[in-house]
Amino acid sequence: MTIATENIKVRKVDFDVKNIKRHYAANNIFATHFLNAMHIVFPEGEKFFIRSARHYLTEIKDDKDLVERVKRFIGQEGVHNKEHQKFWDILDEMGLKPYPFAKFYSRTAYKYWENGFLGLFGKKRKALLSLSVTSALEHFTALLGDGALKENPFGELPKNVWALLQWHAAEELEHKSVCFDLYEKVGGDYPTRVAGMLMASFLLWVYIFGGQIYFIANDKEKDLSSLPKEFFEFWKLLLQSKAIRNLFKMYLDYYKVGFHPDDHENYGLAENFFKEHKAYFEEMGVAV
Repeated sequence: MTIATENIKVRKVDFDVKNIKRHYAANNIFATHFLNAMHIVFPEGEKFFIRSARHYLTEIKDDKDLVERVKRFIGQEGVHNKEHQKFWDILDEMGLKPYPFAKFYSRTAYKYWENGFLGLFGKKRKALLSLSVTSALEHFTALLGDGALKENPFGELPKNVWALLQWHAAEELEHKSVCFDLYEKVGGDYPTRVAGMLMASFLLWVYIFGGQIYFIANDKEKDLSSLPKEFFEFWKLLLQSKAIRNLFKMYLDYYKVGFHPDDHENYGLAENFFKEHKAYFEEMGVAV
């Protein structure tokens, strides 16, 4: 099943994520800073996604539907960027120093990797590799979105934090195939698709787990004696989740020659989320 273009909606949202406790995810320092790292990596990464997709808009002007889907994808990612960045000031007030990590991420990922390493392949090849990595990371965010809309592995989270994560998850499912279709439209091949996924797999988890360690190191309220226990509790939360265990199989599907994101029938998860939470979004003045 392919989602209709008009169902990829750019929503104006305004999540109030203030006044959260320091270790808001399962009262666990590892779970909390895992999510905090995502609040840095996701918005910075989405700037790269937007650049990679926008680069090809003039090349696909013959396909008006795909152009519109790409524009809606860019619109959704721009809003995601804005909402996740709200966390940065909150983390800064907690003394967790998010801005130096964001600067490190941006410098290493985009100055040294995107413009440096990928730049060695030439302008045209760099653009295709960038789009391949974007398509792969969009597969990752769709997998995480699938899991988040099926189950919350971290137990009770602040209402607006969980709503923010689920809203993001639902929109990732809505536009999950856009960059993949764009990649194929501009002549992307299978070997480059695999190369993009291998790079994406390495970079995503290096930065998320690196960010997690960074925030734990800067957390002045951590209890060193409880860290081993909380570490094992964090991994237990993840590994006991059926939804998350299923993500590995969905991840491997990307390496199949004939794979397409629509092979995973989960658009209904996003549709149901917005139906079930319509009142919540209406309270924020959002047209759903």
